[in-house]
Amino acid sequence: MSSAFLERMKNRMKRDEEESRNGQFSKDEKIFKQLKEGKNVLRLVSQDYTFYTHWIAPSKYSKVKLFPDASFEGDDALRKNLFCTDYEPGAERWVEDEERSCVICELYRAVNAILDDNNSDLEQNVRAYLEDVAKACRPMKRTMFLCIDRDDPEVSPGKKGIKIVEFPRNLMDVFMSKVLDRGIDVIDADEGVDLVIEKRQKPTAGKKVEWIWTVDWVYDGKTIKESPLTEEERKYQRPDIEKMMYRKPDQELIYDKLLRDFKEMIDDARDAEGRKPQDSQDEEEGAPEGIVIPKRSKTQQGASASVKSKAKVEESASVSEDDEEDVPF
Repeated sequence: MSSAFLERMKNRMKRDEEESRNGQFSKDEKIFKQLKEGKNVLRLVSQDYTFYTHWIAPSKYSKVKLFPDASFEGDDALRKNLFCTDYEPGAERWVEDEERSCVICELYRAVNAILDDNNSDLEQNVRAYLEDVAKACRPMKRTMFLCIDRDDPEVSPGKKGIKIVEFPRNLMDVFMSKVLDRGIDVIDADEGVDLVIEKRQKPTAGKKVEWIWTVDWVYDGKTIKESPLTEEERKYQRPDIEKMMYRKPDQELIYDKLLRDFKEMIDDARDAEGRKPQDSQDEEEGAPEGIVIPKRSKTQQGASASVKSKAKVEESASVSEDDEEDVPF
């Protein structure tokens, strides 16, 4: 239990437990390992990479639309999945208030502040709508590793290499418990082992798909089989996850393309903080007919609200497996 990897997993599990208590690439290259239903055999070769994203395009996971459909077309099209700039992956922390820049997180805080300020005064349909907006804005936790795919080691025709695999939250929980229970540094180049990850669909009454994950080792008889990397495997080119994933989006462009009602929520919050709001007239509104969103006053925007709304982002940032599972890049 002395390796840096195991210590990292121990600390990661502690952070994830605290969070739980509180609350697109070339298709020609097979850089991403998609965990299929059934058994998947992998050899992890890196530490975990954690970051947060916002899926902002219309999807089956969201009941609201944040942007006009045309926002995802043309030369200035928005990416459907945005890297959240309010989280620093390298430092593994949420940035301080004065460093915040993520417009979607800004909208997330504004919506939660409206819900908090008008806790008992909102009509049921308005509250339900705002809660759906907050869910659509909620940052999603993503965890990835570099791996060798034992089932299909090729990253391009005739070329073997390192792939990127994403571990959904529920899988990550099972994985951490497994490696810490046995004290195995699975990523060690010399003493690491292959993992057998099984994905099975959980029987449910409705249409909602849920998955059950199990993690085990590859055995030689009754003994866990070590899988030292070969000389060839040690020379494989490694994808740069930070370069590929941590793409900082144009926040001004994101704001400009938001539907008018959501711009006004942000503007109200900025105005209460003494920042000049922008003009958002003559644009598609956003909220359905009959939904009147309350305006916030400066008296409602205080230090306590800022602290509370920041906590909401951190508490809600980890998503359930059903939200996270099969989310496209």
